[in-house]
Amino acid sequence: MMNTNISKQEYNIFQNVGVVTGVADGIVSILGISNVAYGETVDILTGDSIITCLVLNLEYGKVNAIVLDADINIKPGQIVICSGILMRVPTGDSLLGRIIDPLGKPVDMLVLLFLVDFVWLNL
Repeated sequence: MMNTNISKQEYNIFQNVGVVTGVADGIVSILGISNVAYGETVDILTGDSIITCLVLNLEYGKVNAIVLDADINIKPGQIVICSGILMRVPTGDSLLGRIIDPLGKPVDMLVLLFLVDFVWLNL
Protein backbone atom coordinates (compact mmCIF):
# COMPACT_ATOMS: atom_id res chain seq x y z
CA MET A 1 0.00 0.00 0.00
CA MET A 2 1.28 3.46 -0.90
CA ASN A 3 1.84 6.08 1.79
CA THR A 4 -0.26 9.13 0.89
CA ASN A 5 0.57 11.23 3.94
CA ILE A 6 2.01 14.59 2.94
CA SER A 7 3.66 16.83 5.50
CA LYS A 8 2.50 20.42 5.91
CA GLN A 9 5.83 21.66 4.55
CA GLU A 10 5.50 19.52 1.41
CA TYR A 11 1.91 20.73 0.95
CA ASN A 12 2.98 24.39 1.23
CA ILE A 13 5.49 23.90 -1.58
CA PHE A 14 2.73 22.79 -3.94
CA GLN A 15 0.64 25.87 -3.12
CA ASN A 16 3.24 27.95 -4.99
CA VAL A 17 3.32 25.80 -8.14
CA GLY A 18 0.78 25.53 -10.94
CA VAL A 19 0.31 24.35 -14.50
CA VAL A 20 -0.57 26.31 -17.64
CA THR A 21 -3.92 25.16 -19.03
CA GLY A 22 -4.20 27.61 -21.89
CA VAL A 23 -2.94 30.83 -23.44
CA ALA A 24 -4.78 33.24 -25.73
CA ASP A 25 -4.19 36.88 -26.64
CA GLY A 26 -1.54 37.36 -23.97
CA ILE A 27 -3.67 35.89 -21.16
CA VAL A 28 -2.52 32.68 -19.46
CA SER A 29 -4.87 30.37 -17.55
CA ILE A 30 -3.21 28.55 -14.65
CA LEU A 31 -4.44 25.73 -12.40
CA GLY A 32 -3.00 24.68 -9.07
CA ILE A 33 -1.65 27.89 -7.58
CA SER A 34 -3.50 28.57 -4.34
CA ASN A 35 -0.99 30.81 -2.59
CA VAL A 36 -0.85 33.75 -5.01
CA ALA A 37 -1.92 37.38 -4.61
CA TYR A 38 -3.60 39.83 -6.96
CA GLY A 39 -0.86 41.91 -8.60
CA GLU A 40 1.86 39.33 -7.93
CA THR A 41 4.22 38.18 -10.66
CA VAL A 42 4.50 34.52 -11.58
CA ASP A 43 7.16 32.84 -13.71
CA ILE A 44 6.42 30.29 -16.44
CA LEU A 45 9.19 27.80 -17.16
CA THR A 46 9.14 27.27 -20.94
CA GLY A 47 12.24 25.11 -21.17
CA ASP A 48 14.52 27.67 -22.82
CA SER A 49 13.44 30.79 -20.92
CA ILE A 50 11.44 32.13 -17.99
CA ILE A 51 8.45 34.29 -18.87
CA THR A 52 7.04 36.66 -16.26
CA CYS A 53 3.30 37.25 -15.97
CA LEU A 54 1.13 39.55 -13.83
CA VAL A 55 -1.78 37.97 -11.93
CA LEU A 56 -4.96 39.99 -12.43
CA ASN A 57 -7.76 37.46 -11.97
CA LEU A 58 -8.22 35.05 -9.07
CA GLU A 59 -10.91 32.40 -9.10
CA TYR A 60 -11.42 29.29 -7.03
CA GLY A 61 -8.86 26.80 -8.38
CA LYS A 62 -7.89 28.99 -11.36
CA VAL A 63 -5.71 32.05 -11.95
CA ASN A 64 -5.45 34.24 -15.04
CA ALA A 65 -2.37 36.35 -15.69
CA ILE A 66 -1.19 38.82 -18.32
CA VAL A 67 2.00 37.86 -20.14
CA LEU A 68 4.62 40.62 -19.88
CA ASP A 69 6.75 39.21 -22.71
CA ALA A 70 6.13 37.27 -25.94
CA ASP A 71 3.71 34.39 -25.34
CA ILE A 72 4.72 32.33 -28.38
CA ASN A 73 6.67 29.76 -26.31
CA ILE A 74 3.98 29.24 -23.66
CA LYS A 75 2.21 25.88 -23.99
CA PRO A 76 -0.34 24.02 -21.86
CA GLY A 77 1.34 21.76 -19.32
CA GLN A 78 4.26 24.06 -18.52
CA ILE A 79 5.12 24.76 -14.88
CA VAL A 80 4.26 28.08 -13.23
CA ILE A 81 5.97 29.26 -10.02
CA CYS A 82 4.90 32.10 -7.72
CA SER A 83 7.59 34.73 -7.31
CA GLY A 84 6.22 36.13 -4.06
CA ILE A 85 6.82 39.65 -5.40
CA LEU A 86 4.10 42.17 -6.21
CA MET A 87 4.51 43.96 -9.54
CA ARG A 88 6.99 46.82 -9.31
CA VAL A 89 8.71 49.14 -11.75
CA PRO A 90 12.25 50.49 -11.61
CA THR A 91 12.93 54.17 -10.96
CA GLY A 92 16.03 56.33 -11.09
CA ASP A 93 17.87 58.94 -13.12
CA SER A 94 19.35 56.27 -15.41
CA LEU A 95 15.86 55.71 -16.86
CA LEU A 96 15.56 59.24 -18.23
CA GLY A 97 15.31 59.07 -22.02
CA ARG A 98 15.48 55.27 -22.08
CA ILE A 99 13.07 52.77 -23.65
CA ILE A 100 12.25 49.86 -21.36
CA ASP A 101 9.79 46.95 -21.40
CA PRO A 102 7.14 46.43 -18.66
CA LEU A 103 9.71 44.63 -16.50
CA GLY A 104 12.27 47.44 -16.68
CA LYS A 105 14.64 45.73 -19.11
CA PRO A 106 16.22 48.10 -21.67
CA VAL A 107 14.91 47.74 -25.23
CA ASP A 108 16.95 50.54 -26.82
CA MET A 109 20.23 48.55 -26.92
CA LEU A 110 22.14 51.18 -24.94
CA VAL A 111 24.27 50.55 -21.87
CA LEU A 112 22.81 48.67 -18.91
CA LEU A 113 20.68 50.49 -16.37
CA PHE A 114 21.84 51.35 -12.88
CA LEU A 115 18.55 51.34 -11.03
CA VAL A 116 18.21 53.25 -7.81
CA ASP A 117 14.91 51.94 -6.51
CA PHE A 118 11.67 50.14 -7.30
CA VAL A 119 8.13 51.47 -6.88
CA TRP A 120 5.20 49.12 -6.27
CA LEU A 121 2.32 49.37 -8.74
CA ASN A 122 -1.09 50.25 -7.34
CA LEU A 123 -3.48 48.16 -9.38
